Formats: sequence, C-alpha cells, structure tokens
Amino acid sequence: MGWYWQTTFLALTVGIGNEIDALIGDYVVRPRPLPSLVHVDAILKYNSFPSGHCCHVMLFYGFMLYLSFTKPVRTWRYHLLLIPLQLFALLNILLIGYERIYGGEHWLSDVLGGYLSGALWLALFIALYQWITHLRQRNQAKKIEDQTLHSHQEPGTATA
Repeated sequence: MGWYWQTTFLALTVGIGNEIDALIGDYVVRPRPLPSLVHVDAILKYNSFPSGHCCHVMLFYGFMLYLSFTKPVRTWRYHLLLIPLQLFALLNILLIGYERIYGGEHWLSDVLGGYLSGALWLALFIALYQWITHLRQRNQAKKIEDQTLHSHQEPGTATA
C-alpha cells in the first residue's frame, strides 16, 4: 500500500475527527474556566468541552504512531531511527492535556473528554484503514493470480 493511502487516511482521520469533536462542543456548549476561578492566560470564547487540542493530537500523533508500528515499517532496515519520533509523538499526546489545564483554557474533564473522543475516532479509523488495506491486498493477490493463470494457458485453449 503506497504512502498516498496512508496520507489520505491520516488527513481523513484528523479532519473528520476534528469536525466531529467541534460538533460535540457545539452540542454541549460548556463555558471555559473563568479568571475569577483559576489562572487564565487568555480568555477564549469558544466551547470548552471536549478539548479540541487533546482530540487533535490524539488523532494526528496516534495515527502516526500506529503507522510507525505497522509491518512494513517494523521490517524497514532503519526502523530504530523512528524511536525518537515515536517518543516525541507520545510526549505531545501526554503533555498537551497538562498544558491546556495549566493555561486555564480547559477543565480536567474537558481534557479527558478530548482524549476519549480522539481515542474513539482513532480506533474507528484504524479499523477502517485495516479493513481497506486487507481488501486492497486481497484484490491485488486475486489480480496477480488471474494474470498468472492466463499467462500459463496454451494458445487456443478456452477459458472457463
């Protein structure tokens, strides 16, 4: 499966997941923390629950981590060079929640909701990616089988 399929799924995962997360926020309409309650770096006017940043990094870095552990990458000669990038992705996922609470932009439940939302959509898109990858591999194998079957037939023989 070419890199364009992986790029397409990454874009679909992040794009659709972010939009659904925004729709959830529009439905819940939870206000952000107020400066009278906690330290707030900047007053933001959009909905607080779920945290869009947490959902986004879970989707983006989560799908990148998933791809980095797939068989083609694991069997790549230089796969150990990806370990620093995998650690970077994991740290981004873990630290964005802390940063959103520390800056006073979200409550803990907003951050946890963003992580949960992102993890659910990530699991769905990974399952979809695996299913489509399986279908494509099966179709390619069938196409190769049909080609070898036709190439081994003698001229003048009929096909069934």
